[in-house]
Amino acid sequence: MKFNSSDQEVEFIHQAIEKVSAESGIDVRAILCIIVQESGGNVRVGSTNNGVHNPGLMQSHNGVSFNPADPQGSILQMVRDGTEGTSSGDGLKQLVARYGNYYEAFRGYNSGSVNKNDLNDPVGATGDYVQKAANRLMGHVWPGM
Repeated sequence: MKFNSSDQEVEFIHQAIEKVSAESGIDVRAILCIIVQESGGNVRVGSTNNGVHNPGLMQSHNGVSFNPADPQGSILQMVRDGTEGTSSGDGLKQLVARYGNYYEAFRGYNSGSVNKNDLNDPVGATGDYVQKAANRLMGHVWPGM
């Protein structure tokens, strides 16, 4: 994260993750994992657009981008958009509720659909997305999983 974001911006990311985790009930590690996967923690990351505008730290569904005039507020909103969803699309919170576990939620976050027989199915998605996320979470076990 330090490569593209200032010390203050990295601290704002940390604060936003803690705050949004407490609001949403989504584990801080899962939020951080998706930030690293989607943007490497670069607050200035560009947006992708495959029919949907995906901006910001978590490349959320029609969410907000970094605003240098309000770095703390925009970073918080980027984390909220990816975790709690936007009016246009689900965030991690909705996907965890739908699928019942983080790994299927990660696949749904990346592709919009889940092949439960192959979470690394590359159709419409980054093939190794869930595998990379799982590797970042190596050794961590959530209750019931």
